[in-house]
Amino acid sequence: MKPNRILMLISIATGLAFLAGCASTSGPRERLLADGEVIIFDYADGAPQVSENSWASVVKAGMGANAAKKKIHWTFTLDAKVEDIVNVKISEVYYTDGVPVLNTGRIKAEKSRYNMRSRSVKISKEVTPWLYEKGSTEFIFKIVLKNGRGERRILYQPSIQTAETKQRLLDAIKDIETWVQEPRARLSFELDLDVWHARNAGHDDQASIIEYVKDGESAKNWKELVTWQLYKGKPSKGAAGRIMAYSREAMFKRCESTTWKVLASSKDDVLYEWQHDGCDGAPAQHELARIITGKIGVHRIAYTRRSEPMDSETRSRWLQKIKDAQLER
Repeated sequence: MKPNRILMLISIATGLAFLAGCASTSGPRERLLADGEVIIFDYADGAPQVSENSWASVVKAGMGANAAKKKIHWTFTLDAKVEDIVNVKISEVYYTDGVPVLNTGRIKAEKSRYNMRSRSVKISKEVTPWLYEKGSTEFIFKIVLKNGRGERRILYQPSIQTAETKQRLLDAIKDIETWVQEPRARLSFELDLDVWHARNAGHDDQASIIEYVKDGESAKNWKELVTWQLYKGKPSKGAAGRIMAYSREAMFKRCESTTWKVLASSKDDVLYEWQHDGCDGAPAQHELARIITGKIGVHRIAYTRRSEPMDSETRSRWLQKIKDAQLER
């Protein structure tokens, strides 16, 4: 369904990685752009294929989302075939009348790869009406490449937002709104909802929990797990450290092979790591976690890997994500 173009008046920062399919059809399809130009794109099983020209090829045109903040943005990755691309401008030219998405300014490649992110926008029926519409939504991005001599080349890349992915994002927002009613007390933590899906959520007067796993996994059968918890009630001084100490004591009683390390600590914020080789029939686990004291309770965010320890790259990446989590006051 192609909606009224006038509905969208600001930058789009939503979507699904373009490789995700929405229909079981393949072959070339014509698309009428906002300026009247007709372009033919190749599709496989409903998914648009990567676009390329003599200067670059598209690797990704996908969504980033922060459900806690109710914000979304676009991320783009290009592989360069030439060395002197200095600027990239991207606009959306199918769903809207050429709305700007990002302008990199002067840019340099990292090992011939350009990683770009648009500004974030709030999710609402006024700003992102397509997210609330039935069915899939297709966007087409016009990517203008400029080199140091002022020459330009253009790429067009479709990106499809499926009905399932749109609903998954809205459900995640609803879960979090149910979990934390006081918006100034939310713990903001960015999670790629194209990869991670809420599989377990529970709420009562004393505590709340949401667990995220990857496709094909469940709350019981997982290899990687992201956990977001809230222990409700006005916390006393040092509550974060005491909760971690209780957890550590319980873990050592259950698993003698446990190793535990506090990575950073203050009276309201504790960052720690633990792992064990397996016990009581449970496989080995390795976890990075942080406990933060807020206005309405104590928050906990954790990334856990099961069966094998994290490699150094995975550990560094998730440690930074957890460090970057912020309590909105």
